Amino acid sequence: MANPIDFHPTGDVEFDNLMNEVNAEIMATNDFLLPDEMVLSAVTKSCNFFNLPEVPVIHADGTCVWPNNTTTYADDVLGFNRAELMSMGISGEDSLTLIYTHECAHRTLQGAYNDPWEEELACDFFAGVHAGLRDINIDNFEAALGATTGGASHPAGALRAEFIEYGQKIADEMQERGIEVTYEGCLERLNQHLEEKEGLIAEYRQRIDPTYHSLTEDEMLAQNASADLTDDSAHANVSGESCGSIGLVEPASIDDVEPHFNVSGETLGSIGLAEDVTIDEDSVKGLTKAEIDRKIAKAEKEERYYKGMVEHELSMAKHSTDNAGREYHTSKASNFAKEATKWHEEAIKWKYTKPDEK
Repeated sequence: MANPIDFHPTGDVEFDNLMNEVNAEIMATNDFLLPDEMVLSAVTKSCNFFNLPEVPVIHADGTCVWPNNTTTYADDVLGFNRAELMSMGISGEDSLTLIYTHECAHRTLQGAYNDPWEEELACDFFAGVHAGLRDINIDNFEAALGATTGGASHPAGALRAEFIEYGQKIADEMQERGIEVTYEGCLERLNQHLEEKEGLIAEYRQRIDPTYHSLTEDEMLAQNASADLTDDSAHANVSGESCGSIGLVEPASIDDVEPHFNVSGETLGSIGLAEDVTIDEDSVKGLTKAEIDRKIAKAEKEERYYKGMVEHELSMAKHSTDNAGREYHTSKASNFAKEATKWHEEAIKWKYTKPDEK
């Protein structure tokens, strides 16, 4: 899946327009592959699963949840960042549903864990439970989270994948044995699993931070003091009953909120203005005007070739009749655009290079 290319306006109207067209097509393709309607459907399914009220979804710097008042559920806000999810490889409603199951699990667990890693693994576990109960495919979701490296607030990807699979396994086992699958019952099994995996979790933490040591209960309370939930109505809803309506709004409707959770652990940047082209003077010493002219000619020839390929792939993408074809040609256009940009900057560099007068 292609991300918008990072190009710098050059003043060449034809070239800049083509690069802008590439980015517009990339964003349109991303909207096509992860449309708002799919996001809202995934959020609805996730809220319904926990029998939680539906809440606003805003365009944000990360895919996240703002709990706001930790004693209630109705004032929570969910964040959505299409570029972030696309960069992780998230595609399809199954994966989106599990992403927002994870976020809604945060809503039910507000204040339940003092350790951020434990809470993240708990949310991954409940995503697995949802997958097991609703026969949701976990492959794409697990691969995306499993590829993350982890950090202070988020566990290593391999550990997250293990808890996703364990949640699915517990849901499958309970159903096979005719045991009612409840939120409380799953939470009990989760806490047992956290205790059993305590040594493994500590081992992964030490790989990321060699100075890490297990905190005492008092240290964790001091570090992560938070209010306890008083609303005990959260539970796994296996009836599929709807809880309300939802709308995707702009972040201006939410005041002074900070993300509680970021799926990838990082915030994506945006396309910005270019820095000036720099020239390594040592690399151009001793070149005659004829040699520099040949380098300019070569760069311009390569630029023309790749611009032509960009135009071809854009045309193919716009005329594709299926998701896979549109995504394929948009990705190709993005790759060719990066090459065109590279050769365009190369030509500029040599045009500003003075020949050696000796």
